[in-house]
Amino acid sequence: MPSRSRAGLVSLGAAVPVCAALLAACSAESGRDGTSRTIDGASGAGPALPEAPAPSAPSAGAPTNPGAGNEGFPDFGDVDDAPPADSPIARTDCGSGPPTTVRSTIYDPAGRLPLYNVMVYVPSAALEPIVEGVSCDRCDTTASGQPVAAAITDPSGAFVMENVPDGTNIPLVIQMGKWRRQIVLPEVRPCQENVFDDRDRFRLPRDQSEGHLPKIAMTTGSADKLECLLRLIGVADSEFTTPDGPGRVNLYHETGTESLASGPTLPAATTLLGSTEQLSQYDVVILSCHGDSGYGREQPTPEKDAMKAYLDSGGRAFGSHFYFSYLRADDDNHLATPFPDVGVWDGDAPDTYSITTNFPKGQAFAEWLVNVGASPTLGSIALESVEGAASVLDTPYTQSWISAENSVPYFSLALPIEKVATPDEQCGRLVHTGIHVSEGEESPFPSGCDESRELTPQEMALEFLIFDLSACPSDLAEPPVPPPVVDPR
Repeated sequence: MPSRSRAGLVSLGAAVPVCAALLAACSAESGRDGTSRTIDGASGAGPALPEAPAPSAPSAGAPTNPGAGNEGFPDFGDVDDAPPADSPIARTDCGSGPPTTVRSTIYDPAGRLPLYNVMVYVPSAALEPIVEGVSCDRCDTTASGQPVAAAITDPSGAFVMENVPDGTNIPLVIQMGKWRRQIVLPEVRPCQENVFDDRDRFRLPRDQSEGHLPKIAMTTGSADKLECLLRLIGVADSEFTTPDGPGRVNLYHETGTESLASGPTLPAATTLLGSTEQLSQYDVVILSCHGDSGYGREQPTPEKDAMKAYLDSGGRAFGSHFYFSYLRADDDNHLATPFPDVGVWDGDAPDTYSITTNFPKGQAFAEWLVNVGASPTLGSIALESVEGAASVLDTPYTQSWISAENSVPYFSLALPIEKVATPDEQCGRLVHTGIHVSEGEESPFPSGCDESRELTPQEMALEFLIFDLSACPSDLAEPPVPPPVVDPR
């Protein structure tokens, strides 16, 4: 490793080492003028979004676009090998001058929409492998690698990270729940704001070559092709496989699509839903609307028991329309369920709905919808094809996210319900929605999906909510906070 001057540097110590291969010599330029510098050029396409203020031009001799393409901006993915202990990260002591900060925006895997509540941090040690399958991952323990600087994205998807180590080839982790990608900042200049602007770099991974994706089980449905939505969000086609395949999104047939265009026939959804062991292989379960009210009424109690056990262990499930069967009891023309009877069903379907803003994430959701152009008015959204929404929620277990008079088309339920008085012990979550996003041909996946179109406003809303479901669990009464950092002393 090249020698570097220690003048004006504060070492973070051998207790927080980092891979020598990722850390080259620090820049000798002081950069104390407080100016912002754009390090990466913008790239990526998507729907028109509100424009951010133009960043300041880089100073003479500063790299203007070292992140273009793959050359000069390597993506190391997950780091598994323990780094040597003799290459500590260092910070320049900025004294009374401007601090060293990094500013950017984080996007979904497609590079289209900015994302809220994404953790961004600089690790000082090797990242620990992410636990596969259902687990209780609290937000204060999710970030590994002994972060020395951290931030979290706001409703515009932007973040500002302070007290960032400076130099070249600084590792940066982008993480939301079990979505995790590590990139490298080619240069962070000391005692100034460093602005990075590259949608293709600052996003969640599209496939396993770019990082870690949660393991997702998804049932197909003739009334709602949610697999096509996940594809529009940016998950690569190679990640959609049967459970026997290598992909991170495993498809199960209920109604609708029965096979993959590559040939394999999808296994029956009952092989997933009837087994806690099978469910527990997955971080998230997405249940598309099957369009069969009879199946909902006749859904076996053992399937409901299996889902309850999965969620109590920390699982996450997204149920569309007739999957309200999990929450409907004997006296409601459905078979017995271990879940609470949370309210009254089959609400109305008006054109305009309100966003529930009396809790921090709800307020952020409302602001995010405006930022991405899904809502022209803060706190409201127009929705189509809403069916099977609850009309009234009457238990202490639920949190409404979207509502109108006599209609609650999206709400969440923290599990185990027996721990409602101690939300810190509730790692599982079940959400129900009456919002439908697409019907389509029952042709093999992905041939039935329209890959050329933009997301509709309600698809944008469901994208936010699906990513929120996959995020680390937190008390909804409190706003999300960045992961804790290690003490540099």
